[in-house]
Amino acid sequence: PDSRDGFSMLMRSAITVYSGDAMRSADAVPFTLHAGEERTGEDITIPLSKLHSVTGVVVAARDGHAINSGDVQIEAPDDDNSISQAGIDKDGSFHLEGVAEGTYKLHVSNAHDTKMEMVRAPGQTATNREEKSVHEYGDLEQTIKVEGDIPNLILAVPEQPKQHTANSASQQATPALH
Repeated sequence: PDSRDGFSMLMRSAITVYSGDAMRSADAVPFTLHAGEERTGEDITIPLSKLHSVTGVVVAARDGHAINSGDVQIEAPDDDNSISQAGIDKDGSFHLEGVAEGTYKLHVSNAHDTKMEMVRAPGQTATNREEKSVHEYGDLEQTIKVEGDIPNLILAVPEQPKQHTANSASQQATPALH
């Protein structure tokens, strides 16, 4: 869910904290716990002051217009675990919460322009609104260093790479016979 669904504040329902009050598994402090053993008196500290937001807008690299659909995700660079994710809103904006300080991979995927169309099924009198994808874009991946809140980040997605099928390539390479 995202703000298009009215659930933008519910996007992240859990914060993972590892042993040693670490926010990333790579920074966890290992300990041994044997079968049947219980450990009491341990405190877990969630360092909320070290959790940040990353907000911005996704635009088309070609002309700078805001993309109105897709996904933005921050992943740990060492294990590709998702740290935070959000949908791209209708105005191109995104809002990621609960990102601990560190260096990550930021990934934009499934970016596309959509438009709403009124559609009437054959033989029906009622019309329905349907969202239709009108242009798809390529993925974007870049490194991001989080040391505090990051507002107004602009992410420019490239055009979707052209895909050639083996059949179309062979047709282009074959000279016409007369």
